[in-house]
Amino acid sequence: MHTILILTPHNVSNILPTTFTHCSVCNDELSHIIEIGKGGGGGRIKMKKISIIICDRYRTCAGGKCLRAMANREGAFALYKEEEIEIVGYTSCGGCPGGNVEYAPAEMKKNGADVIHLATGLVVGYPPCPRLKAFCEFIPAKYGIDVVIGTHPIPQNYYLTHQNLGTWKSDRWQGRIKHVLTTEKMRLTYD
Repeated sequence: MHTILILTPHNVSNILPTTFTHCSVCNDELSHIIEIGKGGGGGRIKMKKISIIICDRYRTCAGGKCLRAMANREGAFALYKEEEIEIVGYTSCGGCPGGNVEYAPAEMKKNGADVIHLATGLVVGYPPCPRLKAFCEFIPAKYGIDVVIGTHPIPQNYYLTHQNLGTWKSDRWQGRIKHVLTTEKMRLTYD
């Protein structure tokens, strides 16, 4: 009997498909190759490169909630449950009207960013960022980089405030917060 090792993007990185050519038990040549985590780089698993733009009112934020959510694949980072991810940029919008959004994505793109996340703070702060729509249109048009609204799950205290205010009742807002609107149990861990 032979043991089969299943490799996934979470327990392996940068393994070439030719690494394993013979069975480690009987030394027979392997007759089948199973590709996982298809990506570029000569059969290497592709790493999703992510950048984050935060609201300038939180410019002193150390990124703890975003980084925890990224490591645990929570909130908007649940989109990458089956992928390896790396942060390649982190900055603020530069303050209203978001002047840094005009230039920061260029550096993020040079660092290989596949996607830019507009941090959860842009939707939970009061008032929420009035320029989200413009940022979501401008970044892909100018730099060809996808944009996702949100990073970490919405903290419960912000959720309750915005529920009371009715901020997120519209379909437009429901679409914006869909990746960070999690269960109450999860929201409480981000308070």
